[in-house]
Amino acid sequence: EIEKTYLALVAGLPPENMRINVPLAKGGGPGHELMQVDEDGQHAISELRRVDHAARRYALVALRPLTGRTHQLRVHMAHIGHPIMGDGKYGGETAHPGGVIAGKLHLHAWQLVLPGGQKIEAPLQSPPPSPLLSPLGDSLSALGLAVPAADWQFA
Repeated sequence: EIEKTYLALVAGLPPENMRINVPLAKGGGPGHELMQVDEDGQHAISELRRVDHAARRYALVALRPLTGRTHQLRVHMAHIGHPIMGDGKYGGETAHPGGVIAGKLHLHAWQLVLPGGQKIEAPLQSPPPSPLLSPLGDSLSALGLAVPAADWQFA
């Protein structure tokens, strides 16, 4: 099974490690489909590791979806009170502080790890684009936060 890890800039200071196990379902009516936490929804699990933080206002986190629900990471982070910055669908006002934080979604597909049977030397990584091309890169630079080193492990 392929493991996907994302980097996100979130509001507040989430725990250092966390497993979010909250079912999700579609809601919102025609033309406004949103995912929402729903006891009767589909099983959804995400793992979180805090990588860095700027005071208690923002944190850079690594997120790993263990299931593949639509907008799973975005809904899970909003549900635990740490929305992804720039998230217009699920983040509310907290996700749009203005100032040095750009208004676009601060979520980046960062790392893929192929199944153990594949012969690769290291996980495949995609560093966030330069600050000029990426709201995440721009905000991290402005806040003095660092992207994890190439040998960083989620575990």
